[in-house]
Amino acid sequence: MTGAKAMMQEKAVLGGRLVIELRDHGGTVVARREADNLITNEGRVYLAGLLGALRQVKSLRIAVGTAKADPKPEDTKLGLQVAWAEATLAEPQQVPASEGKTQIVAKVTATLPPLSGTDTQAIQEAGIQIIAPNDSLVLYNHVKFPVITRTGALEMTLSWEVIF
Repeated sequence: MTGAKAMMQEKAVLGGRLVIELRDHGGTVVARREADNLITNEGRVYLAGLLGALRQVKSLRIAVGTAKADPKPEDTKLGLQVAWAEATLAEPQQVPASEGKTQIVAKVTATLPPLSGTDTQAIQEAGIQIIAPNDSLVLYNHVKFPVITRTGALEMTLSWEVIF
């Protein structure tokens, strides 16, 4: 460039990958699925507010639902939520990425216990919900995946890699 300093620009890329494992009563993984998610507009705004200490997080949970609609950036809730579980957040890790860059990966995990009796649920959507100090819910992300039938014989663990 002539007469101007070349500036290094970095673009933040938010993303995530959901891993779902179904385990039998003995703890053996009987099925595993993976799906990339969409970060909602509401989730992006909340995350930006965390940077300036304008927002706080009381807790996290992962919710699942049965809606068939594709996720949209303007989603503020799952299409048809049927269950949720408190989630844990592992310490974020630096992970090598392409072109010599580093990604920060934070893993959010929750486990839904088996259903009772002969009940079943045809799960095909999930999302991380941020619970604010005033107990309002923010849908951080939303993903749709092929139907998984939740039953009384299987525990469902959802692990999300949130990528910065």
